[in-house]
Amino acid sequence: MSGLFNYPFLCLAFGLGFYSLFTYPPVEAESSPSRVVPETQPPAEEKPDLETFIHQRMRDLVPAKHRFMAGTIAQAIIKESRAYNIDPVVLMAVIYIESRFKPKAVGQKGEIGLMQLRPSTALWMLSRGLIEGIDREHTHKTITQALFDPAINIKFGAAYLAHMQSRFPESETLYLAAYNMGEGTVRSLLKRGREPRRYTNLVFSVYESLKTAAADDQKMPRTTASTFDLR
Repeated sequence: MSGLFNYPFLCLAFGLGFYSLFTYPPVEAESSPSRVVPETQPPAEEKPDLETFIHQRMRDLVPAKHRFMAGTIAQAIIKESRAYNIDPVVLMAVIYIESRFKPKAVGQKGEIGLMQLRPSTALWMLSRGLIEGIDREHTHKTITQALFDPAINIKFGAAYLAHMQSRFPESETLYLAAYNMGEGTVRSLLKRGREPRRYTNLVFSVYESLKTAAADDQKMPRTTASTFDLR
């Protein structure tokens, strides 16, 4: 192609460009359909959740002279039920049956605190590695003192319940009986064709009552009414 400037061709190009500019209007972009904004609904009334229910119930159930511990007890129930995958209402029911939520309770056979654990049981759990976050160098004396602490007591109790669940995976109730009377006693009764029910029935009576109370707070499904009135 020649490198010379082609003047007539350039004029023709500019002429056509100006002609099209004024002859054809610019193409407008298609407008997008208008977006329908949904009407805003007023926020639903907030219902109390299970954690709130536990805190409220502890303020009612913990004896007056220990009520300053109610928040600690509620928080320990929530924390350890998650850690050991236990229904927190079951944990509450066991504590009620064992000690009526008395942190300083001492049983006839040396059981201590909210979940009535024996120091020997706690030491055995430590030796078996069934519990974490607790110093394993405890002696009988130091673990006895530690079990009066509500948070530590509930931690041991929840861990022990979880261990018994693992020992009786085929049953939804035997782990509770084993918590109360020991695994060996439960297995001995089963061999003789007897299933321990008394302690289990007590725990589930309280459990149902607590669930009913929670249902009244419009959060949990209602269950059969209990002979225990914890409301």
